[in-house]
Amino acid sequence: MKTTNLTKIALSTLIALSLNVHANSQNERFPGDYFMVHKNMPHYMKVFRKYGDDKALGLNDEQKNTLQAMQEKTVMTVSQTATQIKDLELELQKKVVIEGKDAKQMKALVERIADLRMKLTMLHIDCIHNSKQILTPEQEVFYMKKLGIQK
Repeated sequence: MKTTNLTKIALSTLIALSLNVHANSQNERFPGDYFMVHKNMPHYMKVFRKYGDDKALGLNDEQKNTLQAMQEKTVMTVSQTATQIKDLELELQKKVVIEGKDAKQMKALVERIADLRMKLTMLHIDCIHNSKQILTPEQEVFYMKKLGIQK
Protein backbone atom coordinates (compact mmCIF):
# COMPACT_ATOMS: atom_id res chain seq x y z
CA MET A 1 0.00 0.00 0.00
CA LYS A 2 1.53 3.30 -1.09
CA THR A 3 0.99 6.10 1.41
CA THR A 4 0.93 9.65 0.09
CA ASN A 5 2.21 12.61 2.07
CA LEU A 6 -1.36 13.88 2.47
CA THR A 7 -2.42 10.51 3.87
CA LYS A 8 0.53 10.55 6.27
CA ILE A 9 -0.36 14.05 7.45
CA ALA A 10 -4.00 13.08 7.95
CA LEU A 11 -3.02 9.93 9.83
CA SER A 12 -0.53 11.79 12.02
CA THR A 13 -3.20 14.36 12.85
CA LEU A 14 -5.71 11.64 13.77
CA ILE A 15 -3.13 9.89 15.94
CA ALA A 16 -2.26 13.11 17.73
CA LEU A 17 -5.92 13.87 18.32
CA SER A 18 -6.68 10.38 19.58
CA LEU A 19 -3.78 10.58 21.99
CA ASN A 20 -4.85 13.93 23.40
CA VAL A 21 -8.64 13.82 23.29
CA HIS A 22 -8.88 12.32 26.77
CA ALA A 23 -6.35 14.59 28.46
CA ASN A 24 -7.71 16.77 31.23
CA SER A 25 -6.73 20.25 32.32
CA GLN A 26 -4.17 18.99 34.87
CA ASN A 27 -1.45 18.64 32.21
CA GLU A 28 -2.23 14.99 31.73
CA ARG A 29 -0.29 13.22 29.01
CA PHE A 30 -2.81 10.84 27.46
CA PRO A 31 -2.14 7.99 27.01
CA GLY A 32 1.48 8.25 28.18
CA ASP A 33 0.61 8.67 31.84
CA TYR A 34 -1.35 5.41 31.80
CA PHE A 35 1.60 3.07 31.24
CA MET A 36 3.06 1.36 34.30
CA VAL A 37 6.49 2.69 33.31
CA HIS A 38 5.60 5.99 31.72
CA LYS A 39 8.68 8.17 31.99
CA ASN A 40 11.74 6.00 31.43
CA MET A 41 10.92 3.97 28.35
CA PRO A 42 11.70 5.28 24.86
CA HIS A 43 8.93 5.86 22.33
CA TYR A 44 10.05 4.36 19.03
CA MET A 45 6.79 5.24 17.27
CA LYS A 46 7.29 8.90 18.18
CA VAL A 47 10.67 8.82 16.43
CA PHE A 48 9.08 7.08 13.45
CA ARG A 49 6.29 9.69 13.23
CA LYS A 50 8.79 12.53 13.38
CA TYR A 51 11.66 11.14 11.30
CA GLY A 52 10.17 8.35 9.17
CA ASP A 53 10.89 10.22 5.93
CA ASP A 54 14.28 11.60 7.03
CA LYS A 55 16.93 10.63 4.49
CA ALA A 56 19.48 10.27 7.30
CA LEU A 57 17.33 7.50 8.81
CA GLY A 58 16.99 5.86 5.40
CA LEU A 59 13.96 3.65 5.88
CA ASN A 60 12.96 1.75 2.76
CA ASP A 61 9.32 1.45 1.67
CA GLU A 62 8.88 -1.99 3.24
CA GLN A 63 10.21 -0.75 6.59
CA LYS A 64 7.98 2.32 6.45
CA ASN A 65 4.88 0.27 5.64
CA THR A 66 5.61 -2.24 8.40
CA LEU A 67 6.25 0.49 10.99
CA GLN A 68 3.16 2.41 9.83
CA ALA A 69 0.94 -0.65 10.24
CA MET A 70 2.46 -1.39 13.63
CA GLN A 71 1.91 2.21 14.71
CA GLU A 72 -1.75 2.20 13.66
CA LYS A 73 -2.47 -1.05 15.50
CA THR A 74 -0.52 -0.02 18.60
CA VAL A 75 -2.08 3.45 18.87
CA MET A 76 -5.58 2.02 18.65
CA THR A 77 -4.94 -0.55 21.39
CA VAL A 78 -3.10 1.93 23.61
CA SER A 79 -5.82 4.55 23.28
CA GLN A 80 -8.61 2.07 24.07
CA THR A 81 -6.78 0.59 27.06
CA ALA A 82 -5.78 3.98 28.46
CA THR A 83 -9.41 5.09 28.21
CA GLN A 84 -10.44 2.01 30.20
CA ILE A 85 -7.81 2.80 32.84
CA LYS A 86 -8.93 6.42 33.11
CA ASP A 87 -12.57 5.37 33.50
CA LEU A 88 -11.64 2.85 36.20
CA GLU A 89 -9.49 5.40 38.02
CA LEU A 90 -12.35 7.89 38.02
CA GLU A 91 -14.61 5.13 39.36
CA LEU A 92 -12.01 4.44 42.07
CA GLN A 93 -11.85 8.14 42.92
CA LYS A 94 -15.65 8.31 43.30
CA LYS A 95 -15.86 5.19 45.45
CA VAL A 96 -13.05 6.34 47.77
CA VAL A 97 -13.74 10.07 48.00
CA ILE A 98 -17.53 10.24 47.62
CA GLU A 99 -18.65 6.84 48.88
CA GLY A 100 -15.96 6.42 51.57
CA LYS A 101 -14.73 2.96 50.53
CA ASP A 102 -11.48 1.69 52.05
CA ALA A 103 -8.48 -0.08 50.49
CA LYS A 104 -9.78 -3.56 51.28
CA GLN A 105 -13.04 -2.79 49.47
CA MET A 106 -11.17 -1.37 46.48
CA LYS A 107 -8.52 -4.09 46.13
CA ALA A 108 -10.14 -5.81 43.12
CA LEU A 109 -10.59 -2.51 41.26
CA VAL A 110 -7.00 -1.44 41.99
CA GLU A 111 -5.76 -4.83 40.77
CA ARG A 112 -7.75 -4.43 37.55
CA ILE A 113 -6.19 -1.01 36.98
CA ALA A 114 -2.72 -2.44 37.67
CA ASP A 115 -3.33 -5.30 35.21
CA LEU A 116 -4.34 -2.87 32.46
CA ARG A 117 -1.30 -0.66 33.16
CA MET A 118 0.89 -3.76 32.93
CA LYS A 119 -0.81 -4.71 29.64
CA LEU A 120 0.06 -1.28 28.22
CA THR A 121 3.64 -1.53 29.41
CA MET A 122 4.06 -5.00 27.91
CA LEU A 123 2.62 -3.70 24.63
CA HIS A 124 5.14 -0.85 24.78
CA ILE A 125 8.00 -3.31 25.31
CA ASP A 126 6.80 -5.42 22.37
CA CYS A 127 6.53 -2.29 20.22
CA ILE A 128 10.15 -1.40 20.97
CA HIS A 129 11.31 -4.97 20.38
CA ASN A 130 9.38 -5.31 17.11
CA SER A 131 10.63 -1.92 15.89
CA LYS A 132 14.23 -2.95 16.59
CA GLN A 133 13.70 -6.09 14.48
CA ILE A 134 12.79 -3.89 11.50
CA LEU A 135 15.70 -1.44 11.80
CA THR A 136 19.23 -1.94 10.54
CA PRO A 137 22.06 -1.38 13.04
CA GLU A 138 22.69 2.05 11.48
CA GLN A 139 19.02 3.00 11.78
CA GLU A 140 19.05 1.82 15.40
CA VAL A 141 21.93 4.24 16.06
CA PHE A 142 19.81 7.03 14.53
CA TYR A 143 16.92 6.11 16.85
CA MET A 144 19.17 5.97 19.90
CA LYS A 145 20.52 9.45 19.16
CA LYS A 146 17.01 10.88 18.68
CA LEU A 147 15.87 9.19 21.91
CA GLY A 148 18.91 10.46 23.83
CA ILE A 149 19.97 6.96 24.84
CA GLN A 150 23.61 5.94 25.07
CA LYS A 151 24.74 2.33 24.99
